[in-house]
Amino acid sequence: MSVPIIYESCLSDEALDSAITDYLKITAENERLEKELEIHEAEQQQKADTAAANGETYEKEVREIEKMDLQPFNCIQKKFLICIDTMGQDCEISEDKRRAVLETINIFRAQWERSEVMCLTHDRDRRIELMSRDPQIEAEI
Repeated sequence: MSVPIIYESCLSDEALDSAITDYLKITAENERLEKELEIHEAEQQQKADTAAANGETYEKEVREIEKMDLQPFNCIQKKFLICIDTMGQDCEISEDKRRAVLETINIFRAQWERSEVMCLTHDRDRRIELMSRDPQIEAEI
């Protein structure tokens, strides 16, 4: 019995560079939005305080921000073939065992993809930490 295992791989130099660029861009934009919101809230509080000092009421204008999310990692499709042999037992692989093999391979594929995402996330975070310590590294990217 042979079963293809096709999964999305994100472990490449291009994916790492893209992940770092995306993280820095999105983080900077979210920080900018947060600062805008803080300034807006401070202005609204000042207007409310001024209105209260004049004996008036002021209803604060509520503003919400939508933080940007990180983009999914760049992936490429990889294909492998998993082969199972009865080792000369001269018998067929039963339907139950075939189903079990397919389920196991699907679990393995999903775990493999999760593992690669975790590794790339770790690599991205480590590189960003190094960049924060040494700006020379950022110039090299």
